[in-house]
Amino acid sequence: MARLLLPLLAVLALVALAVGVPPDRSGPRSADAQGQGPQDDATRPLVYVFSFDATDGDRAIDQGRAPFLASMVRGEEGARSTYYRDSRGIMVSETNPNHTAMATGAYGERSGIPGNTFAVYDEAARRTCPAEGGDPNGPMVTSGEASTCLLAETFFAALKRQAPDVVTAGIFGKPKLGRIFSTRTVDPQAYDADHLWAPCEGSSDDPPYCRSVAVDPVQRYTNDVVVMDEVLRTVREGVPADGATRRPNLTFVNFPTIDQLGHFTGAGPVYETAIGNADQQLRRFVAQQKQLGLWDRTTIFVVSDHSMDTTTKLAPNAIASSFGADADAVEIVLNGSVNMVYLKDRNRPDRDALLARLRAAALTNPRVDEALYRLPNAADGDTRHTLDGVHPGWKIAGERTGDLLVTAKPTEKFGDGIPGGINPLSGNHGAPQTLDHMFAIVGGDPRIRQQAIASEKVDPVRFSDTVENPGSSEQVDVAPTVMALFGSRPPAQAQGRVLDEAFSSLPRVAGSCTVPTALRGFAVLPDGRGVRVTLPRTAGTTFAVDVFRQSAGRRAIANAPAARFRRSASFRWDGRGALDGSYLVRVRALRGTTTVDTRRIALVRRAGRFVGAAAPEAPRSCGTIAKAKLDRTAFGGTRGTALRVSLRLNRDARVRVELRDARDRVVRTLGDRTRRAGATQRLTVRAAGLRPGTYLVRIRATAGGRTVTRNLGATRL
Repeated sequence: MARLLLPLLAVLALVALAVGVPPDRSGPRSADAQGQGPQDDATRPLVYVFSFDATDGDRAIDQGRAPFLASMVRGEEGARSTYYRDSRGIMVSETNPNHTAMATGAYGERSGIPGNTFAVYDEAARRTCPAEGGDPNGPMVTSGEASTCLLAETFFAALKRQAPDVVTAGIFGKPKLGRIFSTRTVDPQAYDADHLWAPCEGSSDDPPYCRSVAVDPVQRYTNDVVVMDEVLRTVREGVPADGATRRPNLTFVNFPTIDQLGHFTGAGPVYETAIGNADQQLRRFVAQQKQLGLWDRTTIFVVSDHSMDTTTKLAPNAIASSFGADADAVEIVLNGSVNMVYLKDRNRPDRDALLARLRAAALTNPRVDEALYRLPNAADGDTRHTLDGVHPGWKIAGERTGDLLVTAKPTEKFGDGIPGGINPLSGNHGAPQTLDHMFAIVGGDPRIRQQAIASEKVDPVRFSDTVENPGSSEQVDVAPTVMALFGSRPPAQAQGRVLDEAFSSLPRVAGSCTVPTALRGFAVLPDGRGVRVTLPRTAGTTFAVDVFRQSAGRRAIANAPAARFRRSASFRWDGRGALDGSYLVRVRALRGTTTVDTRRIALVRRAGRFVGAAAPEAPRSCGTIAKAKLDRTAFGGTRGTALRVSLRLNRDARVRVELRDARDRVVRTLGDRTRRAGATQRLTVRAAGLRPGTYLVRIRATAGGRTVTRNLGATRL
């Protein structure tokens, strides 16, 4: 049974009164008024990540609702700017997962925070994530608002580990972000950030870093002026760090007011006025940087976590009402215009059939846009209706995501868990229509290139177009780029890229881990009887695409060439001459005759049509697991062909390798011990004793108190 997971109160009207913007305190205080000022290494950059919560970049910049920011984007006000016109947030399009993506560079599948609210099953997560409800014998519902619930390394921790002289600060208008980012991974006795600040909530467990400031009476958020006051203070006065008072080099800030008013009024005139008021806070900051002589060292990531959808219709819309008796078998977790549906028993023998009924029932609701499975469903098209199959760029199909993810159409919202099923908020987000956000890199640093970057192919409804536009930006690109500005490697679980096109030069990272990016954004997707191959447009790069057949009937075979292509742009293979069986598609990026990146994708052809299959390899990473792959997509069969697993670590780790069946049950443990970094580890899966079907090889590596997971798939013939 669904539960009310967030306080959606009729008294939200008080929010508008509580967060109304106070008179602008725009005059910067002089350095002389503050004495000598903080210690500051003038050779280091000053980097600020300013998240103006829920801001639509088109309105703020292109339509001029934030005129000061728009002028800086044009190269005025002594600023330079790289503006990404078609930047994207990550799914679910909510505050917590997107701020986590900014700070870690990880999508929801790795960060551990797939939504503002979600559910967990394993005992470790039950101990480390705050409980918000759920079935005692099933998934535990959680907000994830605890540093111990976060699975990915932040740029605070990464800088403390790699460049301990860099001073960092986190200043959050929303207390919940302070709770998420108050990690202590490098030194258990100290926060990873040198300075944390958030409003106190008036509870017995208020953290020591909170401050008593004006907050709204419902969510206990403060307003943008108060937040900027603290930012300006830390620049002028510094923060305690390493026994001295020092100016922060990296400051991560959340400005909450636009989001608060957008929820109350929708994305209308009040929302746009809030964008203009936030713009004045940015003006205050720039004025002080210039007065203090800091502007030519300043780089600002002006971003938002998501945009806002106007959802003023007040009518019941709870998908649980469509599920009938099956509603008792699931936990429904509300995230505005997204519902995540969790099976109370993920090991039940009829899970695929149950999920197929739930998906069919959800799609009878005329306000539902999509309903997609977390894992392949043998009872309903295998990978045809999965998150990875339909939206490969979302990268959200981790263990903490619902078994079925349901999205609402534009202007619609869900009300599961709310009395009467009526969601009272006039503005909502969560669904892909609010992935279109704001992303500009601006400042006085002369290395910033003056340019605006637009995407070639834009999906104007779901904004699910990151695969087609690898040159655009996403939230996950913030952390790697911030780290690069300090000459440091990305956080351990980062999946984003360094936006090096935004700068004329970046520091060289000594001994850095590098991950090939030539195939960033590529995709190989089934297209009826053929296959569609999406390739990034990269100057000087061509692509070799080889298709191999790896099974014939119930016989596993060596790589039998089925097709071969050399292309520089996306194309479709019509599948001519292909027979049913398992296939491996190998894509290589070539510069001249040199291979600079390689990826392998699995497909299955049934009854003359291709369908997707679980990936036989994990992308290369600078995290604990450097790489992991299977030697084939199909094993067993009449010859009992074995499946071979290889993995390589970047650091020593405790590694557990499990073989799981299609119901996510462990059928074998292939290894559970500490393994050394730098050497290729090999394991073998014998086919004997395994029933035909789809299997996952799940690799969990734990190092430094953090666990990363990779899932590789193959079919037992």
